[in-house]
Amino acid sequence: MKSHRVTANLSKKDWGSFFYLNRALHYLKRDNELDKLVRIDETGVEHDVMTFPVFSIRNYRALSPMGND
Repeated sequence: MKSHRVTANLSKKDWGSFFYLNRALHYLKRDNELDKLVRIDETGVEHDVMTFPVFSIRNYRALSPMGND
């Protein structure tokens, strides 16, 4: 199987900080000011879902969706 890079914005240190939900990829994007939960839709467009203070989500931590159960 051939690999394909979806985004260069997901750090190698954030290896567990992504998940698929509702036909979209959600991942942690960091910059110097904020940590952002970003959704990439089926057309490849990025949407900010939530923002957090910079480095409030530590490296090597995983994100996962929360169920309604």
